[in-house]
Amino acid sequence: FDATGQFCSLHGRAVVDTKGAPKTLWPSGFQASGLFMPNRQAVKMMRGKGKPADGLLFVEGITDFIKASSVAESEGLDLAVLGGTSGSFQSIGQIRIPDEMKIYVGTDPDDKGDQYAKTIQMQLGGKKSFRLPLRSVDGGDGERP
Repeated sequence: FDATGQFCSLHGRAVVDTKGAPKTLWPSGFQASGLFMPNRQAVKMMRGKGKPADGLLFVEGITDFIKASSVAESEGLDLAVLGGTSGSFQSIGQIRIPDEMKIYVGTDPDDKGDQYAKTIQMQLGGKKSFRLPLRSVDGGDGERP
């Protein structure tokens, strides 16, 4: 989906070992730049048709998007979840984010995650965001407490 909630592309991901090849690929002739994976609350927000009561959460990647969206749903949260991939966070400034919305940034606790968090805040302009203190449980599997 683009920043206005318009469906734009499909994404493919390898589910087996790719032996050094990329684990994710976009369809031939397409790219990830500016595209998001939104849950249903985020699509409504992006289209200007709602303000999720529990806020907006930015995460990086497909796995974190699926986890955050499923947990928000199972906990009954009215939370917009936007998953981004490399290049998409540069488009956040184009998203309609309602004023005074609680904004959370749940990027990985590594150099790339720090870079994404800085880009997100820069794109948000004067809007305040809160960085979630994510950490790996065992130092490498990406699972969060």
